[in-house]
Formats: sequence, structure tokens, C-alpha cells
Amino acid sequence: MSGSTLYAGGSFGTISGQARVGIAALSTTTGNANLWNPSAGSSVLAIALNDTNLYVGGQFLTMEGENHPHLAGIGQSAPVVGVGGPLPRSGAIALATRPNPFQDSVSLGFVLPHATEVSLKVFDLAGREVARLADRKLYGPGSHEVRFERRGLSSGVYLCLLEAGGQSVSRRIVLIP
Repeated sequence: MSGSTLYAGGSFGTISGQARVGIAALSTTTGNANLWNPSAGSSVLAIALNDTNLYVGGQFLTMEGENHPHLAGIGQSAPVVGVGGPLPRSGAIALATRPNPFQDSVSLGFVLPHATEVSLKVFDLAGREVARLADRKLYGPGSHEVRFERRGLSSGVYLCLLEAGGQSVSRRIVLIP
């Protein structure tokens, strides 16, 4: 455990409703899996933690998409997110949404490799800004979560844009009635 994050290892493919293989980081306040996802190739049987890294052992042959047979060291803020998509390059920012589609609110989670100013905005398909959730706000490294409330918006598709450290990433969200 590190702060309000509990690291769990085992033989699983999902945890807290999220696709995670062998290892996951869970919020001790909500029980939800956070965005950190190093994607072990198989079971994780042992975890040791220091200030910045986890050391894991188990039946896996890969970790973070690279060969690490049975033993690996992983950064606690590894910017690896998503289900079935490509892994971000080292040092890349990452953005995930859940639930998606959503009715009342959606959680916009992002991972930063280092402290930086963040802008997080939501646009409609006509390119109009409908919400500004962060405007050059300084965030530290690691996982962060911002809630977006529908607040009178019509059902439809919207675009979330995260800009941080000279990089940008976007995700579509779908608002349903």
C-alpha cells in the first residue's frame, strides 16, 4: 500500500470491473481500479514496494509490453492505460474515461509522467468548448481523476482534450439520455 493506493497481484483478468491482468492499483477510498496498468502477461504472486517502484514476481513473461520473465520493476506512475489499445510511449501522458457511455457524470482519469500544468476541456462535435475542467492547473506526477457533470448538455458525442507538458491526447465520450 502506498498512500491511498492498494496494489493487488494474483490470477485475474479483471478487477473492480476494469480489465487488468495479474496486477492492479486500487483506490482505498472507492475500491475502484485506477489508471495504472502495467499489464502483466500472467499471474503476479509477490509484490514489494519502495518510494517510487514496485518489484513483482510471478508466472508472467512480460510486463508493460516488454520481456520480463518472472521478475520486474515497475514505476508507480507507469503511464500505461486503456483496454485493447496501444501502449503509450515512455513519458507520454494518458487519458481514460469511465463509464462511457454515461448519463449524469463521467470520470476523466489521466496519468502524468512528471509534474506539469494541465488543461482539460470538453468540446461538442461542432468544436465548441462546453466545459473547462482544468486551465493550466499544476498537477504532480501519477494518476489523477476529474469528474465531468452533464449540466444541461444534450445527449450526444463529446470530445475530451487533455494538454500537458507539450503533449495532447483526446478521448470521445458519449452522453446518453
